[in-house]
Amino acid sequence: MAYLHISKPGNHYYIYGSYTQRRKTDRKVVRITKCLGKIDPKTNSPIFNEAYLPWMAEHGLSIENALQNYINKTPKYNFINLSNSTYTSKTNRPPVFRKFTVSNNSIGSSEDVGSIENSASNETSGSVEYSGATETTDSGAKITKHDKALLKTITLTIDELKNIDIKLIGATYLLKHISDSVGLTNILQKCFPSNWCEILALTFFYTIESDALMYCHFFEDLFDTLSSPENLTSQDISGLFKEISDDERNLFFEEWTSHVKEIDYVAFDTTSISTYSTQNEDVAFGHPKQKSNKKQKQINLCLLFGEKTSLPLYLCTYNGSVNDVASFISCSKQYQLIHDDNVRYVLDRGMFSKKNINYMLDSDIKFIIGLSASTKLKRELIKNLQHIYQNVNYTITTNDNHIYGITKRIVWDSNNKLWAHVFVDQNKKLECQNLLLKTINELYDKAIENPDDCLNDENYQKFILFQKVKNSKDKYIIKKNQEAFTLAVANGGWFIFLSNNIKDTTEALSIYRQRNIVEKAFNIIKNRTQDENIAVHDSKKYSNKIFIGFLSLILTSQIHKTMVSNHLYKNYTIKELYFILKSIKRIKVKNKTVYSPLTSKHKTILDVFNCPYPIDDF
Repeated sequence: MAYLHISKPGNHYYIYGSYTQRRKTDRKVVRITKCLGKIDPKTNSPIFNEAYLPWMAEHGLSIENALQNYINKTPKYNFINLSNSTYTSKTNRPPVFRKFTVSNNSIGSSEDVGSIENSASNETSGSVEYSGATETTDSGAKITKHDKALLKTITLTIDELKNIDIKLIGATYLLKHISDSVGLTNILQKCFPSNWCEILALTFFYTIESDALMYCHFFEDLFDTLSSPENLTSQDISGLFKEISDDERNLFFEEWTSHVKEIDYVAFDTTSISTYSTQNEDVAFGHPKQKSNKKQKQINLCLLFGEKTSLPLYLCTYNGSVNDVASFISCSKQYQLIHDDNVRYVLDRGMFSKKNINYMLDSDIKFIIGLSASTKLKRELIKNLQHIYQNVNYTITTNDNHIYGITKRIVWDSNNKLWAHVFVDQNKKLECQNLLLKTINELYDKAIENPDDCLNDENYQKFILFQKVKNSKDKYIIKKNQEAFTLAVANGGWFIFLSNNIKDTTEALSIYRQRNIVEKAFNIIKNRTQDENIAVHDSKKYSNKIFIGFLSLILTSQIHKTMVSNHLYKNYTIKELYFILKSIKRIKVKNKTVYSPLTSKHKTILDVFNCPYPIDDF
């Protein structure tokens, strides 16, 4: 659907039309904008370029009607005089826009807007019967035969007929229900009493559209379930981000973590976001997660997820040059300031370091952490516990997969002992073996073709043996390194967790594997940020933009959790779910509200989320 807006890049006001579409190459949503005309500085009347009329008609955009609605909702443009609209063409003839007509219990034929206005000039108080339509309203919304049942034969005056408000509210209707059910709405109202509505509107927009926030004001349908916030233009959003203080955000995190009451293990993860910012003290060159932004500065994010609730609990930023291992201690201390209860952490092997484990032991923090593959301790444990592989006495069955596992008590230092939970996955081991065989065979074939080019390559030196032929300068005997292959295969498929409080092997595996659900949810925010560069320079605005992303992640995580538990991913992606729900229409006329009939897909989705069906106010 297309939208109109006005801007003043120089000394003149220009009228623009915009719409979004998905690129065929990378499926990314992009915005297409065209200049449709300008405002005459002498008469304050719009002058439209008739060359774009076919484009506007194609996207269902009635210029005069849409512009009137835009001006009514944007008081600063009330000086524009629409009665003297002109068109730059040879005939200077205004285009014919089609409007739905009214009839008695049947679908009427279309008439020109001018015909309706002329017939109503002498009887503006007259009334008509409406029961259906096939054309476009003043607001630009499409009315089809399926809308016949919506308005149910309401007696309307001509003026009321022109002011029918139609919006596609299905996606935001669901998000509002989720926000209310998880307690997010109430907490935002408490922590941001003056602007919670705008914050939630931005959150809805970012959750559904994943587009730059500056385009938020184009999607007025997103605000339907809220209390009609002001137009959120780019300037309005910038002003909003200036108003949100650090104290308000900290209060939100206190209220949110207290509300969620996560008493289970808390998963910790990190990501990096590239940025053009020059005024943020945390921006620096580092080790980006995405290869495409190696030459750009970044800021790092730490996120804590509740394993039991599968909801994000806390978000903090840190300097882009600090590595992931060093970030844990700082983030955990910040979280402890707002969460008094004892926190139990589950950390992946990327967070493994002697310093982190010693910190948790000294602070009496309960934890389970993956053991890094490069450590001497892991190599020793695998070497000493080879006997558990394919031994029925050490079998653990999970999700129709058989894993061999054992728990051993090990000495960490002179004061502490830990439980080492050692596992080997037969399927993973076979995958590693097949992948390694493929790699070695490829290296061998290349070495046969060009041995001189491969002699000094580390990959070839590890798995390929080169032996010079006697009395020859350029001939080699080339063999595959069986010893290196056997050693690599022996370590494949093995994974080890260390814990200071979990003794049971099966429990340790269950707790750590629960982190996989959390990591998939965290990938949502990673995928959104890794392909984009945030062009916000002010550190305060930057933090608040990240905060909107955190709120969006709360809603998306709850949707993801519900879709997983109800197997909805077999039928829809999250984007497809939003697209299906968007077809739910809400029509307001004469202070009455009616909704379009729900399809079977609508009902299935709403039932899964325990969301009540929309109820007509008529």
